[in-house]
Amino acid sequence: MALRCERLPQDPAVPAEHSSRDSLSAEAKESLGGRETSGDPPAPFLDGQRYYEQVVAYCCRRWKSKSKCEAQSTLGMLYSMPILKDLNKAFFWHSEACNNGNLESQGALGIMYLYGQGTGQNTTAALEHLRKAAELGNIYAQGHLVEYYYSRKFYSKAAALAKRATENDDIDMLAKITDCHPTSVAKGAAMAAFYLARCLQLGRGTEKDQHASEKYYSKRIGSGEEHKLRYYDNLATIPSYGIEEVHWD
Repeated sequence: MALRCERLPQDPAVPAEHSSRDSLSAEAKESLGGRETSGDPPAPFLDGQRYYEQVVAYCCRRWKSKSKCEAQSTLGMLYSMPILKDLNKAFFWHSEACNNGNLESQGALGIMYLYGQGTGQNTTAALEHLRKAAELGNIYAQGHLVEYYYSRKFYSKAAALAKRATENDDIDMLAKITDCHPTSVAKGAAMAAFYLARCLQLGRGTEKDQHASEKYYSKRIGSGEEHKLRYYDNLATIPSYGIEEVHWD
């Protein structure tokens, strides 16, 4: 099967300045998958990927800072998806977005440093990014910090942060306030709910409370998770940073 790469336009049609991350992702996926439906699967890597990179470069030149870093963050997420998986590029674009003030990419960098994805493993840098993102309301970062604290037996810290991360059930509102993807917010909240339930069940870092434990376990299940919480980061429908699974205590 011959691979084709069409000439890219000098000034590609870009989304409107107020376009959201969801619309950017949708247009990128359409660009990447257009050829696949016509029986030419490899072509999206040449056409869609390069075209979207050019769109992002165009956005970085023309858009205001907020839109610019959203475009960079979106590209970081796209490079974490199976169809385009290149964690070095994902790390680069999340770094660019983080430097421009993107909260979601701040959390993404923390996770990538924590697990050595797209960069060398660096716990100090990981905690710096995760804590800063968590302080600013990134629920996904809060969920990962809860997991980090729990796995290292800092149960009081894990329970306290998990309570904070699960205070508000309005995922859409939290996503809007923090400008983070709703699915990542839901995942972070579900992750925190699982560990809080575990702490309450076993009396780790907080008093035992079986009734409250069952409530938080049901929150985790109600958010779409089944069995023990595992990340679905390998699915193209949600943000991912190359993390396959959690190791449980």
